[in-house]
Amino acid sequence: MSIHDRIKFARQHVGMSGLQVKEQTGIGESSLSEFERGKRAPSISQLKKLAEVYRRSISFFLDD
Repeated sequence: MSIHDRIKFARQHVGMSGLQVKEQTGIGESSLSEFERGKRAPSISQLKKLAEVYRRSISFFLDD
């Protein structure tokens, strides 16, 4: 599973909308959409914020 698939899976698993993620992380909905579609990769700091909100480890997103 690719990083963008893992980001989308993790968000859906916690049942959050893009707006909810934006409110909790400060990451814009358009950026989140780009991460989930594989159009752009998140920075490490963004990935850390997503991991905290999604209750996952950073390694969940990075492991093959």
